[in-house]
Amino acid sequence: MKTLGFSLAALAALAATILSAQTVESVAVINPSGNSIPRNFKVFNGKLYFSADNGTHGHELWSTDGTASGTAMVRDINLSGSSSPVYLTVMGGKLYFRASDGTNGSELWVTDGTEPGTLMVKDIDPTGGSSPSNFIVFNSKLYFSASDGTNGFEPWVSDGTTGGTVMLKDINPNPIGSSLPDNMTLFNGKLYFSANDPTNGPELWVTDGTSGGTLMVKDINPTGSASPTSFIEYQGKLYFRADDGANGNQPWVTDGTISGTTLLKIINPSGASGMTRPVLFNNKFCFSANDGTNGLELWVSDGTPGGTLLIKDIHPTGHAEPGQFAVLGNMLLFSANDVVNGFELWKTDGTTSGTSLVKNISATAHSFPSYLTFYKQKVYFRAYTSSTEGWELYVTDGTESGTKRLQPDIAPNSDPLVNGAEYVEYNNALYFTGGFNANGYELWRIVDNTTAISEPSEMGNGLSVYPVPAGDLLRIESVTPADLSLVNALGQTFMMFRVQGHYDLDVSALPSGIYMVLSADGEAVARFVKE
Repeated sequence: MKTLGFSLAALAALAATILSAQTVESVAVINPSGNSIPRNFKVFNGKLYFSADNGTHGHELWSTDGTASGTAMVRDINLSGSSSPVYLTVMGGKLYFRASDGTNGSELWVTDGTEPGTLMVKDIDPTGGSSPSNFIVFNSKLYFSASDGTNGFEPWVSDGTTGGTVMLKDINPNPIGSSLPDNMTLFNGKLYFSANDPTNGPELWVTDGTSGGTLMVKDINPTGSASPTSFIEYQGKLYFRADDGANGNQPWVTDGTISGTTLLKIINPSGASGMTRPVLFNNKFCFSANDGTNGLELWVSDGTPGGTLLIKDIHPTGHAEPGQFAVLGNMLLFSANDVVNGFELWKTDGTTSGTSLVKNISATAHSFPSYLTFYKQKVYFRAYTSSTEGWELYVTDGTESGTKRLQPDIAPNSDPLVNGAEYVEYNNALYFTGGFNANGYELWRIVDNTTAISEPSEMGNGLSVYPVPAGDLLRIESVTPADLSLVNALGQTFMMFRVQGHYDLDVSALPSGIYMVLSADGEAVARFVKE
């Protein structure tokens, strides 16, 4: 047995510094008499911006520095009601969004974070609201869909000035109607989207930022509408769902050329496969699809027809309906229905054998895990616990024992996420709309101090372990190959292993306590606590 060069007292002191857990905190009560319902979060210029209603001014633009005293309305844009700011987007050191001042309708606005610096960029539709949407930054300009009241909804571009806010191209000239640009996606130095011209219906379009360079890529459906959607970039190509008129909605792929825009695979020979929710995972992409035999299940693709496969028939007699995806290390977490347990939390490593139920959270009903969000080597989500406790906030490390309700129920049958539910990471915490007490739905945050411990080893490796404290599974990451061992505070060796990249260590059988990861020469390169 090797004797380590530190005392048990020192280890106890170390444990005191890292034995911490997540806490749920109220940030500010914006509406003392009701619900402020913060939403549309965006981090900008060192603060968190969002829409909220203080009970007096309606939904307006607010910001916070993470303190109650530092939470304030930026400007009362609509003096007679709610300006309802949405689509908050950062570009060129300013924050752009859609808002209504009560006079001009919903238009394009900008702020530098100050009241006098919060202004309408341009009244695009002088006869009403232009209703700009689908904001995306491309080549240092803001692209979006809007209607000027004459040409219908078309692609627009703005450099942040009134004169520099112009229609990019009238794809569908009146009196035919609007082109309705949608699903704007950056790919290979250009902007791709769905649009409808007078002849072809909604098809795949591309722009280089100029009117002349705004073109249809391909008429995928010569007899109707391809309606491309669910875009995802993978290994230098753009994948999406489209309907060619003969095979229904199936996965497609493009390299940006006509000849390079092709059907990837007919998943459902008898109709639409319904490919939705694609997500990058373990050098492939996963999605939900229906092959006509197994129902709506989990699929994976390596970008080839032969490598586009059903991972597992989770619901043998119906639809598993996988969704709410979140990547955690080498796992993909998601919600699915296996008919036995109902909609619960699942995980996959991309293989049939590696796809399994994480935990049956609600034994008497569906828990419907939703809004899965990665934060500090864990995934946070909302789940329905029971008819008594209602919706609660949960955290998971991907194991059954590590899937827990975040805190006791403060307000029975409250909903920790409402009205366009979302989380946003800001200032080392996770902010969200919470309804945990009598104050209603206000601004809350999760503070997770159980960060990974990282120390350089004598071999020059940057080695990290997480989560800390550990539950059943410990992930160890090393930049270069490393031979390591796991020992307890008494110097007893439990296991030896080799790490190159990442290594998931099953520590479920270990007793609670403090452990060290040692290099081959016996130097302690990382420490962690087992719960």
